[in-house]
Amino acid sequence: MDPATHILEPQLEAYSLNRLGEDETAIIEEHLLVCEQCRQQVSDLDVFHDSLLVALKEWGVPSMEDRREAVLRLVTERRANRRNE
Repeated sequence: MDPATHILEPQLEAYSLNRLGEDETAIIEEHLLVCEQCRQQVSDLDVFHDSLLVALKEWGVPSMEDRREAVLRLVTERRANRRNE
């Protein structure tokens, strides 16, 4: 992938949440080696997702799997809201 061509945020979100297959993960990781902007975006997404996981634990969501599913729902809602703005 050309480093001048950035990866779209939905793909980076899926990467951050470990929701991609091996092939797509490998392509993104190769791009991240040469693209500071996308690396920073993944770092920001990781912090955001980790913060959500901590908040959900504090709110009493019992299991890690339940918290992960809640994060996926929140990310999906956030993406839908951005499209409607």
